[in-house]
Amino acid sequence: MFFAEKDADKNVIDYKATVSSELQIVPEGAALDVLKKDYDAMLEDGLLSTHQPSFEEIMTVCSELQSRING
Repeated sequence: MFFAEKDADKNVIDYKATVSSELQIVPEGAALDVLKKDYDAMLEDGLLSTHQPSFEEIMTVCSELQSRING
């Protein structure tokens, strides 16, 4: 099988991270802030149904999943 060598921004994809307990699902720093802002905007614009989990709840679930995958 062949996989993309670079992502859309031309950064080399590190596939080793997916099998060596280094997978990162939850972004950190500025990337996390941008993602939260985008999620909040989607909620405000009505792009998601009215009964959505909070951003923090989603990140908690993603963090738990990340820990399980990397464990």
